[in-house]
Amino acid sequence: MKTKEFNGVKVYVGGLANIAADIDELLSFRKTIRVHLCNAYTFALTIESPELHSTLISAELNLPDGLPLSKVISPFENVQIRGMELLSTLMKSSKTSSSLHVFYGVREGGIKLFERKLRNLFGSDIRIHTVSAPYATLEELNIDEFRDVLESLKPDYIWIGLGTPKQDFLVDKVFEWTMYPCAIIPVGAVFDFVLGATPEAPSFMRKIGLEWLFRLIKEPRRLIKRYTKYNIIFAWQVLRFIWQLLCIEIDRFKRS
Repeated sequence: MKTKEFNGVKVYVGGLANIAADIDELLSFRKTIRVHLCNAYTFALTIESPELHSTLISAELNLPDGLPLSKVISPFENVQIRGMELLSTLMKSSKTSSSLHVFYGVREGGIKLFERKLRNLFGSDIRIHTVSAPYATLEELNIDEFRDVLESLKPDYIWIGLGTPKQDFLVDKVFEWTMYPCAIIPVGAVFDFVLGATPEAPSFMRKIGLEWLFRLIKEPRRLIKRYTKYNIIFAWQVLRFIWQLLCIEIDRFKRS
């Protein structure tokens, strides 16, 4: 499995075409796997939260969700895997095995619409179960119901949509509950994309790395801090990453 290290975290660079097969390979070892979608904001937050950094380090897979991150770690390959692309890929690839998908974090009152939208996208024969969650801190959430659902159904895929970093921390709690092979995947805004509550950026903006600008225009009050303070932090991390690579090359040149 191809990975590259950024800020002490191994990031998957196998691309969308290989992710379903690589997840299946990990699941074949009969264990639970934690799959995080990472972007500039995720890594910038690790400066403030050593706990989040540890969470990413311990995960089985960290996927480059953001284009800037994907181009920093692999500038000449298309290794970006967006949340909606991952959902679509795994929903389609798992249909042959009748896998069960559980979704946690859909807004209250939206379960029926969410499941109808999923079936419109991926077929009426998909096996899904949805648990709603209010907007609250991780400590305020009543996750006992969610735990009971997982223990009863033992799903193959567990999708969590609570926003970063709350959803990433919940992954580790779910990991402690699951004693069987399954994939736990936090996917942020994907649930709202499915519901149509939040529009996706146009394809041309995603391709040139301007999805953040589209989202900022749509939700300026919520995202202005993310795309100012945290993008600056990420830029500093990138400069440090480049400097470390240069130091390695200089040291290798001196030794030759």
